[in-house]
Amino acid sequence: MPAADVLGFAVFQMMQVRYGMISGAATQMVTVLTSIAYMPGIGIATAAATLVGQSIGAGARPWALRLGTRIILLAALVMGGIGLALALAGPWLMPLFAGAHDRASDQAARLGVQLLWLAAAYQFFDGLNLGSSMCLRGAGDVRVPAALIFPVCWLVFLPLAHAFTFAPGQGWFHFLPQFGWGARGGWSAVIIYVVLL
Repeated sequence: MPAADVLGFAVFQMMQVRYGMISGAATQMVTVLTSIAYMPGIGIATAAATLVGQSIGAGARPWALRLGTRIILLAALVMGGIGLALALAGPWLMPLFAGAHDRASDQAARLGVQLLWLAAAYQFFDGLNLGSSMCLRGAGDVRVPAALIFPVCWLVFLPLAHAFTFAPGQGWFHFLPQFGWGARGGWSAVIIYVVLL
């Protein structure tokens, strides 16, 4: 399950680099900062897998359901809160990634501030996704999350990211529509992807 998601996001990052150096740099900056929200979320979700599995193993299914529901909400709230805090702090955080006299890195930092708001928009939903998939894993069901992630990532997210990012004649696949919205378009596709999960 995570391999399809991680590989899909790596392809998304390559798209942003292909679109342009500033877009690629801003995407990398935002990815680094959003890991601040992701790491506590995955930690909470991993704990959920353990606790739900133990509860089911002990024959306490109602407790596992209550516990899982609360942990899913906790992961979503923590990730959403951190995402919002990162977006609010973006004007102060992004310049830390820029070189003192590098005009391109200043442009990437300015774009990164805008992209952080798009990234913040999906953090709550990413918390729901992480919490839910790990609770299902703890309950012994790995098929549903895997069956959802692969097609949504590879058949919806990546074609959308390609279409939203590249202008006609720029991308890898010319048979897809190309709107040319750049990094903002690509990150909008990330929002759609995570909300669908």
